Amino acid sequence: MTTKTVKNVLLVSTGAAAALAVGAVSANADTVTVKQGDSVWKLAQEYKTTTADIIKANGLENPNLILTGKTLNIPDSATPAAPAAAASTAATSVSPKNADGTVTVAAGDTLYGIATRYNVSVSTLIANNNGSTFITSGQKLSLTTAPVSAAPAAKTPAAPAASQAPVSQAPASQAPAAPASAAAPAAKAPAAPAAPVAVKKAVTPSYSTAASTTNTYYYGQCTWYVKNMLSWVPNMLGNANQWASSAAAQGFRVDHSPAIGSVVVFQGGQAGASAAYGHVAVVTAVYGDSIRIKEGNAGGNAISTRTVASASSYQYIHAK
Repeated sequence: MTTKTVKNVLLVSTGAAAALAVGAVSANADTVTVKQGDSVWKLAQEYKTTTADIIKANGLENPNLILTGKTLNIPDSATPAAPAAAASTAATSVSPKNADGTVTVAAGDTLYGIATRYNVSVSTLIANNNGSTFITSGQKLSLTTAPVSAAPAAKTPAAPAASQAPVSQAPASQAPAAPASAAAPAAKAPAAPAAPVAVKKAVTPSYSTAASTTNTYYYGQCTWYVKNMLSWVPNMLGNANQWASSAAAQGFRVDHSPAIGSVVVFQGGQAGASAAYGHVAVVTAVYGDSIRIKEGNAGGNAISTRTVASASSYQYIHAK
């Protein structure tokens, strides 16, 4: 058994890790020491095996995070991979649907895979899993969206019939109508002054934050939020601090010039970003050398907005 040093880039998200596979060829079993920028997908590509085999061989609960310095087993792969169509179907989920509308989780299953196979949303599975994104082998998971019970409408009692509540009417001569001039004029409320409109250099666009099964980043992270806001952002760009190099490798323009709708990439320590994983956000406005951003999982907030200075010191990914 030998030890090898592994280099380079993409980190596969939880949902996509089980769905990716390459044609396997005969290889000796090895161990590798994880270096900065490594990913399960890259190891599978380099050693001619599959991400699913690496995940199983090392018992990885979250293949989205592999730590620098950790030793991973690279299993032997002596048989060719199944045809692409069959592999794609199997990778979505290996668990059959039970008669009671549940699925029994099997080894290698992911929420994304189960959602894809049974045509339910990832958010529904998370809700049925007590809000957790972690599933374990043997666990039963409901595939049914819980119905929302509407509160019963308040019933207004019916007015009594005219025969039950007679109304006495005075003769017209005893109750003359008041002249129109005697009626008090209706008071007119003064119009509220219009609120001043702030002048900005850029108009903030609106984005969708609805849950999507096409987003394979780890649920609730900043990477998941940016992908949900910008559909053109590809999956499998890795940790936030890897996005700039990964996007450039896929042909996206990456520079230090902010633009509305671009992705800003903060390396470790920049603007409060995680030292280990960095941070990404969406640019919603540009003010000279400052930018307004919308972000997820920052400062303990699910979604937040802030203005960041020194805009030219960060990297930006632009749509093709």
